[in-house]
Amino acid sequence: MDKVLPPVGRGGTPVDVFRQVGRCRVLVTNAYHLAVFALSQGIPAVGITASEYYDDNSTAWHRCSGADCAWCI
Repeated sequence: MDKVLPPVGRGGTPVDVFRQVGRCRVLVTNAYHLAVFALSQGIPAVGITASEYYDDNSTAWHRCSGADCAWCI
């Protein structure tokens, strides 16, 4: 079983977050920048949204990633 890492937390740097996201096989998030970090490393990202604002952000992930498909829940 893969080792589970603790959250980066407030003291973490963007590099810390980027590295931790890089350990994922898929990322499920509502945070735009986490999705960008995942997609830039070739890791699929699933966007979970609860408002029209975040629906628009999730759609932007898809357009910017060049992926053939996207899932926004």
